[in-house]
Amino acid sequence: MSGHKGYGLALMIEILSGVLSGSALRDRVGIWMREPLARPTDHSHAFLAVNPAVFLGEDAFLARQDDLFGGIRGLPAAKGIDHIKIPGEIEQDKRKKALAEGIQFPAEVLRLLRVAAEENGFPVPSFLDPAQAG
Repeated sequence: MSGHKGYGLALMIEILSGVLSGSALRDRVGIWMREPLARPTDHSHAFLAVNPAVFLGEDAFLARQDDLFGGIRGLPAAKGIDHIKIPGEIEQDKRKKALAEGIQFPAEVLRLLRVAAEENGFPVPSFLDPAQAG
């Protein structure tokens, strides 16, 4: 899937976020989950903003993007999957559901939040009441 384009994108990201920033490169970037907390990971980030209206206009961009995504979604999906998802689509669906239905927390998370509030002298919100936790 990536081939030369993926290699080029990875190299571009390494140049923007590593070389340009002065942070560590390649395998010298620490892994925050593995390094001791006192050891800096020496990683950095790069951000890029592109205004599609400058290139071909917002309407044309959105139409072409819809065509691209429609073509991807129309490809045969794995067995048991309704369609191939576009990055961010799962999160967007979860957000819509959470806005409509609220966020369902596991009982243990609610218990820990209640304990944290109590231990720190904060009033315990009603949604943390064990009787309402479900």
